[in-house]
Amino acid sequence: MLKPIFARTDKRLLGVSIIGGNATELIHIGMMVLDNGLTIDEFIEQVFNYPTLSELYKCAAYDGLANLAGYKLHEG
Repeated sequence: MLKPIFARTDKRLLGVSIIGGNATELIHIGMMVLDNGLTIDEFIEQVFNYPTLSELYKCAAYDGLANLAGYKLHEG
């Protein structure tokens, strides 16, 4: 499970929570965006290999943007 936490006002990434067996292999991606003060749009603009676990960042970013727009993409 990957959950980006971002500011609603400017979409700036505030933190990332990751739970799972490969969390240590994925956390550095979120840390790089966080350290550079970027927004969750960065996850959408970047290319992630498919299918890989790192692509979870892109999926989570799309879910976050849909939540801002008032849509629900996934149940749970």
